[in-house]
Amino acid sequence: MYRTACETCHGQTLEGSDLAPPIQGEVFLQTWDGEVLAELMMFVQETMPQNSPGELTEVDYADIVAFIRSSNGFPLGEELTMASMEDIVIATEE
Repeated sequence: MYRTACETCHGQTLEGSDLAPPIQGEVFLQTWDGEVLAELMMFVQETMPQNSPGELTEVDYADIVAFIRSSNGFPLGEELTMASMEDIVIATEE
């Protein structure tokens, strides 16, 4: 799903571009550190894809968030749902 909905703006390796910020690495982690994963999910749903926000299914958005999460070194764990994301905090190690 990432390749078809996100790669054009965020890059093949999630490095970002002139159109969109990186969604992997230090900048992403600093931006979202301490936030509940559900907040990221809602942000992605409300603003992405840039040309047609909200057009994907909730499952598609959850898959994208899971991909972003795993690409930043977090374990995959259980299938992500909006309810389960309420209990997951994006936290970087100090």
